[in-house]
Amino acid sequence: MRNDPDNGTYRVEIKNWRTMEAAKEAGNEAFKGGRLQEAIDKWGECLLMDPDHRSYNAKLHLNRGTARAKLRKHKEAVEDCGKAIELDGSYLKAYNKRAECLRVLGEKDHLEQAIRDLERATELETDEEKQRDYKQKLRETKAELKRAGREDLYKVTALCP
Repeated sequence: MRNDPDNGTYRVEIKNWRTMEAAKEAGNEAFKGGRLQEAIDKWGECLLMDPDHRSYNAKLHLNRGTARAKLRKHKEAVEDCGKAIELDGSYLKAYNKRAECLRVLGEKDHLEQAIRDLERATELETDEEKQRDYKQKLRETKAELKRAGREDLYKVTALCP
């Protein structure tokens, strides 16, 4: 920009980038202040500004998914994390957050997807201590899946006359 101040294309791009960054920061501040729906809205606006910026939008989707998870909108959070993973296939935090939300949903197919996400997160993680944490979560999720496959005999006997 300093070399060619008359270049209109750069000027427009910089203005768009600053607007996007301001919207993201407004969302971050709302999130920190506990105004989760406002943060979701701000990040959503930011996503509409430049849909082609893959890595930036992946972070925005994860942020929005995190806020939705805090509002207990886990299905929507799973969708946002899935979009973040589509945009960046090696986004470790997105795999982790999606696995957490899927575990909360608790159905058998959700738990199976959570296991796949945790396995992928374990592969992506380079720190051995964090890898152990992912392996522990993986064992717990597999145990939950086993329990989800069992029939609850208390429910069955309660239904019988």
